[in-house]
Amino acid sequence: MREPLLRTTKLPPVTAPKSTRLPKFSFAVGILPTGPTWSPPESFWRDLPPVRLWVRAVESALRSAIGSAGVVTLPPLSHKLYEDLLGGLGETQLAAARLTVSCNQTFYAYAVTFDKEMGEATVLNPSKGLDSSLSRPGDAPPPPPGCPASASQCFTRPGTFFTQVPPAIFHIEYFDVAPGTYSKVHFRVEVFHAGWGNLSGPGGLHSLFWLVVDRNFNLIGFSVFRKPPKSDVLFRHGIGIIATEKPKIFFPVEGIPGTTYVIDYTYNPAQRTLNYKLMDTAGHVLIDYNDVPNVRQLDVPNGSRLRADFGFNEGRNENEDPGYNWRYSNLTLEVFR
Repeated sequence: MREPLLRTTKLPPVTAPKSTRLPKFSFAVGILPTGPTWSPPESFWRDLPPVRLWVRAVESALRSAIGSAGVVTLPPLSHKLYEDLLGGLGETQLAAARLTVSCNQTFYAYAVTFDKEMGEATVLNPSKGLDSSLSRPGDAPPPPPGCPASASQCFTRPGTFFTQVPPAIFHIEYFDVAPGTYSKVHFRVEVFHAGWGNLSGPGGLHSLFWLVVDRNFNLIGFSVFRKPPKSDVLFRHGIGIIATEKPKIFFPVEGIPGTTYVIDYTYNPAQRTLNYKLMDTAGHVLIDYNDVPNVRQLDVPNGSRLRADFGFNEGRNENEDPGYNWRYSNLTLEVFR
């Protein structure tokens, strides 16, 4: 039987301003499953060969990653068609998915789906992100930043206070807390995942937050995403102990580019508890972890300050990667006597 002729369809014009500079992500929406439909992400490459493409399927409703990222090497000015893209990524039952696409060169990504039976081709342009205002039944969105009356002191950084754009790829926020003894600290910040960097090796660290009294020896809390293939979250804490004695806790939660994450962290040594929550802006709780602080109070000596760091400097540590275009917003820090 002869294959039906495919109807023509307009492809998006690609110009230099439309191309995406490393390491931003593009997001293709509405990818269809297997069967008579082809599901190809078509990418237009303009820089030096070879270029490497990372493609990851994301389940549309829950925004959870499907399998591992697929890596494709392409010459410039080329694209590649897939008969069964989702199947190649390990998914055969899903009704629909979205894709995150990243590259180690300047690129433009879009998707084209072909329906052989109907002879139709459809172009899908990239979206800016995967965030959604919709919540599942039972989910509660994180509370907005604010200062409770019971807090001894409260500090806020409303809106976006730091975007990792060179040369500003590392940022410190200082908090002039009155000297004394504190029973509890509550910290909240929103982090936009703008894609994985390529300066570190596999599993390289991407900053979520680092909160201390003066220095790492007095670590209230620290967390990072680890990029593929490790694809998890690392969390540490520990006051008055050296780095090798601070616990390392790993969570099998993969960072999804284009998602804004909410960190809600309560460090309560007086009650012998700490709670680390990682959510998205729709209120989906991804991590809800409880532990016991190694101290019974938080001491802030004269001349000391609380300090929060975001991002990593280039070349400081081969395992750390600056998260170019990552954004940090709506910070709240509360301390309680």
